[in-house]
Amino acid sequence: MKKKNILTNALSINMIARDLELLHIMEIEPKDVPKDIECAIGHIDTAKVVGDVLGQDLTARRVNIEIDDDSFIYVAQYRGPRLPEGTTKLPEGAEIKFYRVTTITGCDGCQGAYGCNTRGTGGCPMNKNYVG
Repeated sequence: MKKKNILTNALSINMIARDLELLHIMEIEPKDVPKDIECAIGHIDTAKVVGDVLGQDLTARRVNIEIDDDSFIYVAQYRGPRLPEGTTKLPEGAEIKFYRVTTITGCDGCQGAYGCNTRGTGGCPMNKNYVG
């Protein structure tokens, strides 16, 4: 199954699909944001600003999203002074940083933390069943 690519301008605990989840958040370059992305940015002006940075025409959509194993969430994080209402261009000194957010599913030890990629194979030293 192909993962969904979803673009948002915020990350909220309400977006986590399960009771307990570890997230991997990695800063990426704008060029690494996929072109086949579903926009979940709720404000027209914000979508315009982010779209300009990405070189894409984004349509604002107010939707609820969930971070799950079938999706990549891309967060466009604005850094700078508070934007006046109606702003559609980044002011001088402001920037948008991009992040890819994915879920981490590990073993019963560290649960995938610390860059663990054993995924329950028993090779994780944090796993109570680890033999090594």
